[in-house]
Amino acid sequence: MTLEYILSEVRREKKIEVHLEMLNDISNFKTGKIVTSFERLALVLSGHEPIKDYNFDIDEFKSWCRKNRLRVYVDEIKRTLHLELDSIS
Repeated sequence: MTLEYILSEVRREKKIEVHLEMLNDISNFKTGKIVTSFERLALVLSGHEPIKDYNFDIDEFKSWCRKNRLRVYVDEIKRTLHLELDSIS
């Protein structure tokens, strides 16, 4: 799934529901935290880049929605995001 696909679907359907797992692969919405352990420290000391643990950043996603005039509702139980065009814009 891509950002362009999400935008085109919302504009076409006016309202869509997306499972959170589908958005986890979009790099625009990921943040990385450096993972610390002795193995990783040894890798860094031998010249490798720090290893990062990437997670979906809901704040980054909400910011993207605001920029694209989309309203978003997060259903924590179903782990879905409901997107619709902002009727005010």
